[in-house]
Amino acid sequence: MSFAGFNQTPATVGYYPNARRDIWPQSPGLDFSGQSRGDNDLSGWFRVLQCDLNASGNVASYAVDFMQYDELATYAWNYGSLRYNSDIPITPIPEPTTSTLLLLGMLVIGSYRRR
Repeated sequence: MSFAGFNQTPATVGYYPNARRDIWPQSPGLDFSGQSRGDNDLSGWFRVLQCDLNASGNVASYAVDFMQYDELATYAWNYGSLRYNSDIPITPIPEPTTSTLLLLGMLVIGSYRRR
């Protein structure tokens, strides 16, 4: 995971919309990849909630939430949170309830019947 501010400055506390991998340093930087796998063109946002450095300038504690859109497609996303030596809790995305999913299914079926 990589998070960078404008002009590749460290991403300190704040919100970074329109983050991209391919046009650093003109925008905030975002990269979420591993084992030589990742997107060539990705976009998204991240919010740094905590960024504490020690006397040597190394990260002592860090908290960030992020959303990455794969290959710039907003329907293909990865949402996550990273906490390193941080007491800030992770706020999970609530799963839809069964009744919500049932209602959505009925709406989709109803729209096909009207055709």
